[in-house]
Amino acid sequence: MTLLVTGFGPFPGVATNPSGLAVERLARDGLDGITTQVLPTEFHACFQTLAAAARDHDVSGILMLGVAQEAPALRLERFALNWIEGGRPDAAGVALDEPVVREAPLAYASTLPLEEIAGTLRDARVPFELSAHAGTYVCNCLFFRCLHEQARASAPVPAGFVHIPMPRDLDHGAPDAPSLAELCDWLRPVLRTLLERS
Repeated sequence: MTLLVTGFGPFPGVATNPSGLAVERLARDGLDGITTQVLPTEFHACFQTLAAAARDHDVSGILMLGVAQEAPALRLERFALNWIEGGRPDAAGVALDEPVVREAPLAYASTLPLEEIAGTLRDARVPFELSAHAGTYVCNCLFFRCLHEQARASAPVPAGFVHIPMPRDLDHGAPDAPSLAELCDWLRPVLRTLLERS
């Protein structure tokens, strides 16, 4: 069984996306039971790429990562909203103002064990917060599409989203933010928790 961990590539205003870099670094760790994929930060292509990666493996869970530039800590997202906010183009220049999936629920709850993950992070002294939802941009679009498909699947797998801060060693990172290497250290307890449950 395999845990799929995804991050994103660049998008307008973020030339280097730390979620994609973190995924690449975690892949180099060679952890058993993990496969990784960097996704295009595009409303339509992101889920298509994730779904193709999931089909290629016996996936037991899906952990999606994205960057929240203003976040001071890991942000465990509770809900995905069925809405894309207008005016902010994705990496392909597409801007939408519409539901993620028409005639679908207003929101889906994460199916990851968030309270267990929170306990693991607390024990490891990793700063984190539980967030109400993943926003209304590409991160949320991917999160909602993934949960929508899992809700309709005959054998659904746990799936959820975690936002990471912008590290200090990349452009726009705050001086007191963690480094990219430290962010990967913060994520490893999350991975261990999910692998132990798979």
